Amino acid sequence: MSDVDEREWYFGSGATCHMSRCAEGFVKQQQMSHPVGTANNGCMMSVAKGVMNLQLEEGPIEVKNVLQIPELATNLLSVSKICEKGLSVVFSADQCEVRGNNGNVIASGTQIGGLYRLNRKAEQLMLTFCSEV
Repeated sequence: MSDVDEREWYFGSGATCHMSRCAEGFVKQQQMSHPVGTANNGCMMSVAKGVMNLQLEEGPIEVKNVLQIPELATNLLSVSKICEKGLSVVFSADQCEVRGNNGNVIASGTQIGGLYRLNRKAEQLMLTFCSEV
């Protein structure tokens, strides 16, 4: 994943939970130590779990049960967790949309280099950083 921006959020169809590499951005967080399996049969440790508020082009959203995993290359939104909430995620060649029950777009992403990056407000991107742990 060398082409990803570590500050960005990407939609992960293989991610079993929402995951952030940074402590910054959590509004509520509890410390924990829990192993998380990876696609290559490896393991990373989650050091905390909590709630994050993201400012999107469509408006603010609250993302619950986000694991903080400092070893991640970038931040991931779990497509399966989004769908468990009764929402749908629709992908096309150049974008994706998260839609509510009434069809309204709650969040969107843009396909860049084969990955779907969450569309966030520009001012939030300027504030996002991650200290080395």
